Amino acid sequence: MDVPGNLADEERTLVVRARAGDREAFDRIVLAYQARLRGHVARYVPSSQDTYDIVQEVFLEAYRQLSKVDPERPFGPWLWSICRHRLSDFFRRRYQRGHAIESLGLVDEALAQLAAEPDPDPEDEEERSGSRLTDGGAQVPAVTSEW
Repeated sequence: MDVPGNLADEERTLVVRARAGDREAFDRIVLAYQARLRGHVARYVPSSQDTYDIVQEVFLEAYRQLSKVDPERPFGPWLWSICRHRLSDFFRRRYQRGHAIESLGLVDEALAQLAAEPDPDPEDEEERSGSRLTDGGAQVPAVTSEW
């Protein structure tokens, strides 16, 4: 991702300041990237807690390795590289521990939520499904089937 001129200059300044030990500068870097990283990781990791943990590991690693960053080069690709490595590590650990089917936990959570919800009132259900609008705006009866 290319950063426009002024933003690239600001990012470069933040990296230089963070390398010199300015924690506020690093905090601003985190704020600039955390939502995008979290969204990227969440596409691959079903657990929100694991997503947050991985993103935190990415920023911890970035902080530890700041001395290796070339401030003249874009910071984003370097950070994304760390993210890819952390995701690889996560999946490697997960499969080594035999948790390759963790996504089934999401099914269990969804079923538990459904079980905790009260059954819908049959009269309310009839009102909701009694008629539907077509694209033309005319009401037509809902199609129901009884088994």
